[in-house]
Amino acid sequence: MTKNINVKLLPKDPGPAAWNRILPPATEYPQLNDDISADWVVVGGGFTGLAAARRLSQLVGDESIALLEASCLAEGPAGRN
Repeated sequence: MTKNINVKLLPKDPGPAAWNRILPPATEYPQLNDDISADWVVVGGGFTGLAAARRLSQLVGDESIALLEASCLAEGPAGRN
């Protein structure tokens, strides 16, 4: 059964971290517009989400992993430290 979820309210985004302004433009990843299937889904592309997705990739072999992020990877509060 597929359930459509529409997110209407996101956390306040104070803008890019200062260190990120000196880097070249980051790779833009595709927006999720269609239904997908994955064996594992990690919600949030902060440090914890990225670490979890990486570790899963080491542990689960050929199983598929989807990493979902509403904004930019590692750009939230933890990315400012």
